[in-house]
Amino acid sequence: MGLEVELNRIDSLSHAIECASKLGADSKGFGVFRGQANVDWKLEPSLFRRALWSRNEHRMIRDVISAHPQEFKDDRSMLDQLVRLQHYGLPTRLLDVTHNFLVALFFACKDSEDGKSEGDGAVFYIKGPIARQKYYDSDTVSVVANLANLTALRKARIALKRSPSQTVLSTEGKEISVDYDQLAQFVRQEKPYFKDRIKHDDLMSSYLVLPKKNNRRIISQSGAFIICGLGAQYGEEELDEFRLSYFTIPKIKKVELRRDLETIGVSEELLFPEIETLSRAVARRYQRGR
Repeated sequence: MGLEVELNRIDSLSHAIECASKLGADSKGFGVFRGQANVDWKLEPSLFRRALWSRNEHRMIRDVISAHPQEFKDDRSMLDQLVRLQHYGLPTRLLDVTHNFLVALFFACKDSEDGKSEGDGAVFYIKGPIARQKYYDSDTVSVVANLANLTALRKARIALKRSPSQTVLSTEGKEISVDYDQLAQFVRQEKPYFKDRIKHDDLMSSYLVLPKKNNRRIISQSGAFIICGLGAQYGEEELDEFRLSYFTIPKIKKVELRRDLETIGVSEELLFPEIETLSRAVARRYQRGR
């Protein structure tokens, strides 16, 4: 993504709200937030954090869905499946973001499961042109999402424009490479009307996706996703498409900020509305006394 610029250091909830209020709306683009427990962590989808995950993307997806097909029976698109897989913890090409600054702040103050601090946190502010914002049913999003169905070799050949010489006839009678043809076939499984008009630039790009509000966690977190194409995966994406800045959250202020966030309802029970999360929160509440 674009050049990272530090905006401010947030040391109180009132300061956080003041900072958020200064981020003016831009009618020509979008702005979303992401909280990370460590300011030094690279801003990227979990799939790209390990080479073996990235290389075996299509296999990991099939391993999970083949073992639990009933969990995915209502999913109509590859994006739906990626959102569900992300929810269950599988590394995907989706990056969770939120429209709510305070939700991002909560995640920036969240430390590891064993209670160890991750150091200074960060709330990232990601801005992009409106052309990079798509809805869940966008054809472009379907194409990028279905990259997850291709082998690593096919994705690499497309990214590097080294598709093999073998070609097939498209539905419009034009010759296209077998790699693009297989991608189009996957898209047509969810959109039978889809034509073979896949643009290389679309496959290299990343997009903000506004999802369906059919997931309690997405609703409670004011959630959205950035779906990353081959440019982010192979390091060839243009740097000026997204503008990236961040607020640093000092390590020593995390506990205080999380406590203050809980007083205004931004808590783990709210953001993770599943019964397991509520049960753990209730147990902790009674452990330290109500």
